[in-house]
Amino acid sequence: MTSNSLTIPKAIYFDTNVIMQLPYWSSNVDFIELRESAQLIGAPLFVPELVAKEIVQRRIETASDQLRKLKEISSGLGTLLNRKPLEYEKVERINEIITVLTGDFLTHIGIEVIPTPANISVQKLIDMAVRREAPFQGSGEKGERGDKGFKDTIILFTIIDHMESSSIKDAVFLTFDSIFSSKDLTSRLQNQGLNLFIAKSFKEATEYINKNIDNLVKQHIEEESKKIKEFLEDNFDYVTSFIVDNVEISEQFLKPTGLLGAFLSDHSLDNVSIIKILKITPKSITSAKPGLIDKDEPKVENAKAITFTVSLQFNLLVQEYGFGIFGFESKKFPISTPEAYEELKARPFLGEPRIMEKTVLRDITIDAYIHLKDGEYNKLEISKANTY
Repeated sequence: MTSNSLTIPKAIYFDTNVIMQLPYWSSNVDFIELRESAQLIGAPLFVPELVAKEIVQRRIETASDQLRKLKEISSGLGTLLNRKPLEYEKVERINEIITVLTGDFLTHIGIEVIPTPANISVQKLIDMAVRREAPFQGSGEKGERGDKGFKDTIILFTIIDHMESSSIKDAVFLTFDSIFSSKDLTSRLQNQGLNLFIAKSFKEATEYINKNIDNLVKQHIEEESKKIKEFLEDNFDYVTSFIVDNVEISEQFLKPTGLLGAFLSDHSLDNVSIIKILKITPKSITSAKPGLIDKDEPKVENAKAITFTVSLQFNLLVQEYGFGIFGFESKKFPISTPEAYEELKARPFLGEPRIMEKTVLRDITIDAYIHLKDGEYNKLEISKANTY
């Protein structure tokens, strides 16, 4: 039973077959990882009361079987040694001991037992069993029609009641029982406004939680970035004024070289020298993100740090270089004749160097604060612009 929506589970539930994988007091790495992920999102761990009782019963049956074997061995050993059987066969109160141990164990690993609802309708259970609605199953052993699934139904009703009474819309249920993944159950829960993700292992549950956390963080950043960008666009006149009055640039900013130039897609100034800047026009906010405050920068109370980029348009008067040393990029030379490169390098341009106008776009990165009023964006305060 899955959901494509981005949700953070508010509870983790366990079926009997999953808990039985955890022996008393010993660590299970996959379970510990799940528990840590659940703690990060504040999702408690639960087992329905019926599951806890079933765990106790299974362990009582196992202990009784072991005790029976122990009695047989003890009796046989006593006969061989010509004495009375050992005292092990006199162990009593198995039910009480295992009930206490199981309760202590569940508490020890951080799992709370939730009670079976007192208001489960017997008539509803009968109707579901007759119609063989999941978790009641439509076939029994050897293919005959049947109504297996009473315990599963009680477990499901317990989880649903707990989710509804605790206002939990999203949760995870770990079980090996495929009946809980049926389309009927998916539809029924969705109609009740509940999303119960069925996981078949500790790892699957952990991956589901972590993936949804990652996706929600990304979604939150995207939504926050969009909101910040819209606010900046509404305050673009202030951004423009700050740039004009405060920002300094260099020729390196217009014509970046080395590693800086390698990341620039516009190489229209590679083979020219800039004579004059005719005009500078801030064009638009190209990106905006929630920002990080430098450790040396004082924290501004009731304000959000942001980082954004502004695209600037430069109208330039430029002149081509007088020699082909920077102007041969479009001309090819055979790799088998490297000396041809020297010919191209030394070849001058024909005629006088040309003077022309060029228009280029460059981005400037700005750190700023958005002051908040009643939780809403109120005022923009630019801290600094990063140029080179």
